[in-house]
Amino acid sequence: MTLSLEEAKAHLKVEHTDEDALILGWIYAATRNAEAVTGTRIIQKQITKKFPAFSSEMQLEWPLISVDQIKYVDNLGVEKTLYDTISTPNITSSVFQVVRKWQAELSLGKPYITTGFEQSWPDTRIQPEAVSITYTAGYARNFIPNDIRAAIMLLVGHLYANRETTIKGTIINDLPFGYLELLQNHKIYSL
Repeated sequence: MTLSLEEAKAHLKVEHTDEDALILGWIYAATRNAEAVTGTRIIQKQITKKFPAFSSEMQLEWPLISVDQIKYVDNLGVEKTLYDTISTPNITSSVFQVVRKWQAELSLGKPYITTGFEQSWPDTRIQPEAVSITYTAGYARNFIPNDIRAAIMLLVGHLYANRETTIKGTIINDLPFGYLELLQNHKIYSL
């Protein structure tokens, strides 16, 4: 979780336990929103992504912690393992490399896997999920950048104070000032 219940309650100045479940829901919703705005994975998680075949750009999520396993279905329909640190920890592979596009200090895309130097992908069976890549992405709980945590805290505060989509007799406002600005440095840009 990006914020503990205690941190959120301190920010909201809430001392009772009546709304704990509600506040936890807002922490989760604010975190998911921050992930959508930035295009990054905030809470660390192991993910399995499937592709129809090996390709030059198999895109993963950022921040990428590790590629844990690569499996594929060969031409005969047999599932094979190309790389596996889940069963065999501390192995390395020269078959693939992780690449990320950069320009003028801006991240222009999510990391992707491509072949290593003078390597080629094995042939796969033609089917929708012939390649399966398991990887870990996201920030460890104690290493979530402070500006992301502050943005999530701002949104939780906004959701706590404004429980309806509109309030009669007031001007309708966007998200709290500073929310998007705090997330800006972590946004993944597309070409």
